[in-house]
Amino acid sequence: MPDERKGPYLIMVSFCENALQEKDDVFSAIRLVDTINVSLEGEEVPQTMPKMLIQPWMIVRFASQNISGKRSLQVTGVAPSGKEQDLFTERPVVFFEKEGTGVNIRIRVGLGLEEIGVYWFRVYLDGKLMGEAPLRITYQATQTAKT
Repeated sequence: MPDERKGPYLIMVSFCENALQEKDDVFSAIRLVDTINVSLEGEEVPQTMPKMLIQPWMIVRFASQNISGKRSLQVTGVAPSGKEQDLFTERPVVFFEKEGTGVNIRIRVGLGLEEIGVYWFRVYLDGKLMGEAPLRITYQATQTAKT
C-alpha cells in the first residue's frame, strides 16, 4: 500500500527569549518560555498593567512528507478577552525545498499587551489551521518607598 501521508505537519510552535539562525541554517531557541512575567517597580507603579509592547521570538517548525513548493503562512494572536489580530500585514511565504525536509521559521512577535492572562497563537498554512500555542502574561507591581 503506498504511503498516502502528505503533510506538511506542524512540529513545533514555541516562544523564546532569543532565536539564532546559524550560517548552516541550524536554529537554536534560547530560553523557551510559556509565561512572560511583566514586573514594574518604583515609587508610583500602577496596580493594573499599563499598555506595553513585548517582543518575544516565536519558533515555528514544519516537516513535509510528500510536498514541495511555496505555502502562505498566517499567524493570529488571540487575547484573553477573545480579541483576534493577524500578526503580519503581509503573509510570508514558506518554501518547502524538497520532499521530506523541514522548514524553520523565526518570527519576532510585536505583542501589544493590554491585558493579563493567556494569549493563544494560531498558525495557519494556506488558510488551514495547523495548530495553536499559548503564551501566559502575568503582571506584578512593586511599590518602593519614596526617598
